[in-house]
Amino acid sequence: VLEGGGTVLIPAFSLSRSQEILAVLAEKDIPYPVYYDGMSRTIMELMINNPEYINDIDNLRKAYNEFRYVRGWEDRNKAWKNNGVIVASAGMLKGGPAVYYYKKLAENPKNGIFLVSYQAENTPGRKLLENGKFTDESPLLKARFQMFDFSSHAGNRQLLDIVKSSSSLEKVIVVHASLDN
Repeated sequence: VLEGGGTVLIPAFSLSRSQEILAVLAEKDIPYPVYYDGMSRTIMELMINNPEYINDIDNLRKAYNEFRYVRGWEDRNKAWKNNGVIVASAGMLKGGPAVYYYKKLAENPKNGIFLVSYQAENTPGRKLLENGKFTDESPLLKARFQMFDFSSHAGNRQLLDIVKSSSSLEKVIVVHASLDN
């Protein structure tokens, strides 16, 4: 997409996923501008100020120092017109600046929309995966579309193995999951 003169939108959750994607892009040293928009900057600053909890702090710092934070509408309008990458919230395209960029980039086949997060049912991201459309009424997406799997946590089996391996647990509380076993 970039080599063909297009712009890539990566809708990503503001907490962790945006920073993970930005660190990967920093590590790869892509020779195109990278923009990030939404709450990801504040969260990135918190992470940088607490490096002991971050796996790839060097590339996160590199992303913070070298990539361009979108500070408002003027920057936003420049970002989508430039040949580069935009990482913007929200990860499921339910709102935030990612929706604005999607609407600007979706009609041009030179551009790309790359999903990197789970897409819940009835979200625009899931609709794109299932039908190639942002909403039931919108036209088919013309930009290149791809899903990359960046899992943010262990799966059901791995979580059960962690619990089973601990001998000192008295009680386990499961939140936001189902245990079929």
